[in-house]
Amino acid sequence: MEITEIVTITEFAGLLKKSRPTVYKILSDYGRGNRADIPTPILNLLDAVKEEKMTKAGLYAYCEENFCSAAAEETQIGDITRLLMQNRDVLDLKRILAFIQKEVERKRR
Repeated sequence: MEITEIVTITEFAGLLKKSRPTVYKILSDYGRGNRADIPTPILNLLDAVKEEKMTKAGLYAYCEENFCSAAAEETQIGDITRLLMQNRDVLDLKRILAFIQKEVERKRR
């Protein structure tokens, strides 16, 4: 089963808090088997839909839990960590750390 058999792309984009072009890219990557660039909660959701283990009500509940709450922030932190680890050989980690520290300091003023 495909996600578009449950909801429209526009509806799905709203549930994920993503733009439609981003959703199209995610679905394209998923269709090509390029799973590495897809955030884990979205990947799990698409797998459940493909395996026909997801109803429309279940889809809405899953999205509410994973993309509209503190759990979504935890997932983003995991995705950022994964991205940093996978690309540490090409990233300037000291510069990224300095940027984060500066942002934290600026926000706490």
